[in-house]
Amino acid sequence: MSATSSLLSSVPAAFQLRYERDVSAQREALVQLEKFPSPQTRQALQDVIENEQCYIHVRTAAADTLKKVTNDIVAKSIGPAHLDVLIAIFRQHFGSKSCPQIVQRNDFSNLQLYCLQKALPVAVAGLRSPGGTCPPEVMSFLFDLFKYNDNRKNMFSDCYYRAALIDALGESITPSLNPVMAVTG
Repeated sequence: MSATSSLLSSVPAAFQLRYERDVSAQREALVQLEKFPSPQTRQALQDVIENEQCYIHVRTAAADTLKKVTNDIVAKSIGPAHLDVLIAIFRQHFGSKSCPQIVQRNDFSNLQLYCLQKALPVAVAGLRSPGGTCPPEVMSFLFDLFKYNDNRKNMFSDCYYRAALIDALGESITPSLNPVMAVTG
C-alpha cells in the first residue's frame, strides 16, 4: 500500500477518533488506525491521549495503540521513530514541574489521571528499537518510576499502581533473539 493510500485510509478513522462522541465508534477507530502506521496516525493518537474530554478507557486504549503504531513505524522505517512520545506524555502529566524526569508525588484523587498513570508505563514498556529490543531510555524511565515513587501524602494506596509498574517491567522483557535459546529455553 502506498504512503498516500495509507494516509487517505487513516484520515476517516482519525477524524472518527477525535470528534465522534460514541465510545464504541472511537474504539473501532483505534482498531482501524492500528492498521495504518504513520506520523499522522501517531499525532491523532497522541491528541486523544492528551484530551481530558475523552473517555478514560479510550485514552488508555489509545496509549496501547500508539505503542503498536510506533513499533510498526520503527519496524517498517516509515518515518522517525519518536520512541519518546509516550514518555513525554507521562512526564507532561505526572513529572515534577521543576524536573520532569522526576515523577510527582502520587495523587490518585482524580480517577482519570490515575488510570492514565497506570496505563502509560505499560505502553512505554512495549516500545521496541529497530533491533527489536527494549530501548535503554525505556528501562531508565521505568526504573526512575520505581525510584521516585512517593505515596507518603496520598490518601489512597498505591498497590495497584506499583503492580502496573511491575507489569511494565515484565512487558519490557525482550524475547531471546538467539534461535537456539528460543527452541531449548
